[in-house]
Amino acid sequence: MARSNISIRQTMPWILLLIMATSPTLKCAEGQSPLGQSKALFPPKDTVDILNQMSGAITTHCMSRDDDIGMYTIAPGATQRWRFHHNFWDRTLFWCRFWSPSGRTQAFEVWSEGVKKHSKCYRKCYWFVRDDGFWVTDYNYHWHPESATFMLPW
Repeated sequence: MARSNISIRQTMPWILLLIMATSPTLKCAEGQSPLGQSKALFPPKDTVDILNQMSGAITTHCMSRDDDIGMYTIAPGATQRWRFHHNFWDRTLFWCRFWSPSGRTQAFEVWSEGVKKHSKCYRKCYWFVRDDGFWVTDYNYHWHPESATFMLPW
């Protein structure tokens, strides 16, 4: 029987590196992780921004299957942001429920394969919440609100 020259001591650092590189990590705009104080080995890869362009504050509750971002109240002109590593198969999905100042509500996916294909968001999606509904643009290439695509009404 042939004996391998590779020891567990030699392979353990590579196994740990692989585990850390593929673990999802979330960070909020304030730099605090909603899941604790753990830090990612690599910088955050994907970003979702939600900008309130309404005259009053809106409330959001965003989550994925694994992570609850929590409820936020976003003042007019303010932005909610979170960053995350997508999963290994690039099938990460986040959805949000929104409440308007007038009591209207809407819920939908803000990050998924479908959203990225329809809006051309690649690594960053910038959502605009307006009186007429929800608009999205590719943060990387089209920062300006006038380049946003209308996605759905309130």
